Amino acid sequence: MTKTQILSSNIAVITVEVGDKFNEIIHYTYENRQNWNHLNVLWDVTVLFESGESFTEEVYAAIELLADGSDRKGRKTALLVDSDLAFGMARMFKTLVEKKLPAEFSIFRSRQEAMSWLHD
Repeated sequence: MTKTQILSSNIAVITVEVGDKFNEIIHYTYENRQNWNHLNVLWDVTVLFESGESFTEEVYAAIELLADGSDRKGRKTALLVDSDLAFGMARMFKTLVEKKLPAEFSIFRSRQEAMSWLHD
C-alpha cells in the first residue's frame, strides 16, 4: 500500500509499494493529498513499472487530479524512478502535465539529487 512520510516542515515522501495498482495510487492521492499539498513532495515510484501494467487511462485521471491542486502553487514535486523505461515514461508524463500543474515538476534517478532539488 502506498504510504506517506513527512520528513520535515516542508518535505513529504510518498512511496509506492510493490503490487500497488495505478488506480489505487490515484485514489490514495485523492484521499490523502490534503496532508501534503502544502509541502514539496518526493514520489518514489521506483517499483511502479515492474509490473508491466498498462495505465494510459489512469495517467489522464492523474493529470486531472494533479491539475486541481491549486494549493500546490510554488511547491515542487519530484518523481524518483530507477529504470530507463520508467524515466522515459515519466518524461512523457511530465510533457503531458507540465503546463497544467501548479507546482514545479522534475524527474530523478537519484534520491539524493531529488532531495537536494526539493530543499533548494
